[in-house]
Amino acid sequence: MKNTPYILLLLVCNFAHASDPSGLYVFFVGIPLLLFSGMLLLISFVAPKAGLVISGLALIAQTIIVGWASSVGYSGSVGGWVLLPLLVNIGALVLAVKRLQRNGGVKDRRNDQ
Repeated sequence: MKNTPYILLLLVCNFAHASDPSGLYVFFVGIPLLLFSGMLLLISFVAPKAGLVISGLALIAQTIIVGWASSVGYSGSVGGWVLLPLLVNIGALVLAVKRLQRNGGVKDRRNDQ
């Protein structure tokens, strides 16, 4: 277990090539964004109001990242990793809106006395 950091460094070096850094983009940006979007999808299922707000804010940040990745040229080589987290986040927004509509929105509990 002492060599674990060195093994991780070797894995990162396997992703990096001098002429094509798209593997590093996938490892450091694509996979974390996909995991974050999946977590937001779960939050939208459990707590739709919070999921709607958080997914909306994350959608703004992911749109900026997708714009940057497209301008740099990553959309051609690793286009799936660029657009998949964005599509999952849009799915989280749609799920939150549908669950809020089905549940009748947020109920005001002050008038239920």
